[in-house]
Amino acid sequence: MRHAGRDLRSSRAGRRSNGELADRGVIVAELDDTMDSGQTSRTFYAALGASALAGRTSDEKTRWVLQDLEPLLQKEKRWLDVGCGYGRLAVPLASRGYQVTGIDISPNLIGAARAYAREQRASPAFDVGDMRELPYPSGSFGGIYCLWAAFNELTTRKDQRLAIRSMLRVLESGGSAFLDLATYREASAVRIDRRTRRVRMEVSGLTHQAYLHDRQTLVRLMEDCGVDDYSVRLKAFGGRQRLLLTFARSEGRVARRRPPVRPPPR
Repeated sequence: MRHAGRDLRSSRAGRRSNGELADRGVIVAELDDTMDSGQTSRTFYAALGASALAGRTSDEKTRWVLQDLEPLLQKEKRWLDVGCGYGRLAVPLASRGYQVTGIDISPNLIGAARAYAREQRASPAFDVGDMRELPYPSGSFGGIYCLWAAFNELTTRKDQRLAIRSMLRVLESGGSAFLDLATYREASAVRIDRRTRRVRMEVSGLTHQAYLHDRQTLVRLMEDCGVDDYSVRLKAFGGRQRLLLTFARSEGRVARRRPPVRPPPR
């Protein structure tokens, strides 16, 4: 894996000013910053429901994602699907022989995932849980994937750091995580907070919140978590343009935040 300093691609989204976003139909405004990321997601998906969530994609789009994801996986490893939803990816991957555990903060989506697995006679494990505090022993998984912009739903930098550190902890030494994140290009008539980068959008008549990442925010996140082995790229994945973050747990250690660099005494 290449270090981001040599692997970063130019990202127009990362260079857009708020004025330019407004010119593209993206409305910049102040948002309420009081709700917890986890509670926001639980409330949203309880109201949306698994059927409506599934209706926002298609079998063809799922095939495109699997086509791009499978080359990154190895069947001999245990994989954690973070933000697995109704089992959209975990169930077909388990049917193909992958060892997959899915976790999601939404109880109703996990219930739908278990029903989907029974229907398909697949055997992935599913758990209700929070990516900020994954309920597994250290070193439990050979790899992690977190797709469908699930990581964007962590709307504070504190929550983002907690989730990255939690993923690092449950990875085995040398294991890696792969995240795909949405860019503003996918949204229409969204509201963006200038200070917090929070995004508010309407989904099936419901209000949903997310965090607008770019390559700079992800590089800073990796630095905050003490991760040296990572890459950030803007490229096509699953049939659409995505911001892709890959990082690895270094051999024999879980990354911690680096202490600040102090200037030498004069």
